[in-house]
Amino acid sequence: MLTLTEIAQAICERQKTAPIAGMTIREFAGSGRTLRIRSSILDEVVAFAADNADISGLLPDTVVYSASELFELCRPGDAVDSELLRLIHSTKKVFIDARIISDNS
Repeated sequence: MLTLTEIAQAICERQKTAPIAGMTIREFAGSGRTLRIRSSILDEVVAFAADNADISGLLPDTVVYSASELFELCRPGDAVDSELLRLIHSTKKVFIDARIISDNS
């Protein structure tokens, strides 16, 4: 299982978005930035968005994972496996405004 840092580094190397590579997930959350990536696990393009990002310019069918959701997915010792990620993703595709939240909420 990759750590969030490894995921971010791999994404940033591919996207040539070095400023994001040095950010923690909390810093990214407040950055206002959006990053589109092609996921090999999900076999489609998804977007990672800061919690305060304007996502109105994304295609309507783009599944967006907010920084808060990424934090939940990559929680140390609690990271999801590929099968669970696909299940979560298919749910987000059907329920467009669905958000991943902590089970402690």
